[in-house]
Amino acid sequence: ISAQQIKRNYTGEDVIASEVLFVDYFKDHIAELRQKVNEYSEGTINHYIKTQTHLHKFLKLHGWMNMKLSEFNKKLLERFEHYLLTTPNEQLGRPMNGNTSSTYIRKIKASISVAIRKDLLQANPFTGFKMQSFKQANKIYLTAEEIELLKHHDLAGNLSLQRVKDIFLFSCYTGLRHSDVVQLQNSMIKQDADGLYWISLIQQKTG
Repeated sequence: ISAQQIKRNYTGEDVIASEVLFVDYFKDHIAELRQKVNEYSEGTINHYIKTQTHLHKFLKLHGWMNMKLSEFNKKLLERFEHYLLTTPNEQLGRPMNGNTSSTYIRKIKASISVAIRKDLLQANPFTGFKMQSFKQANKIYLTAEEIELLKHHDLAGNLSLQRVKDIFLFSCYTGLRHSDVVQLQNSMIKQDADGLYWISLIQQKTG
């Protein structure tokens, strides 16, 4: 790397696509998404950051941190997917499921699509790569009786847990997602002429 190349990159001139490192491109892509606050929620950004974390672990494992964007190919994608599906998670002690791995792969696919649009890539590494289809999860729900048991549990007097419990029960009773409860403010709760209280907010996931 020459001083001239550093200067050209710094001033935004003559950036040669073949010299861009994949890890640098993905980091810059996340930074660009952060700037589009009206398009991408914090939850979506966090998914990209988690994808980046898994990517770095995978690339470091194989000594590929200096891999160029132009060298990212279908074979590497397949190996990364295999890595996600077979490497035990530090917290869970087991590998992630197909739905979770597909979420991370889709984040890479979105970033690659942008690279192609910017003429940083000529060939699409996802050509011929078969994306796993999402499987319907077996959702476990609480019964009304279980919610009542939780409601009356004192949680050994732990005030922090009691607050978490109150927020969880509030979500159960109102049907609000966690992301919507987090953004809830007093000003969003309105009282109508009949004395009934209503929540007025724009839901993050569906708008």
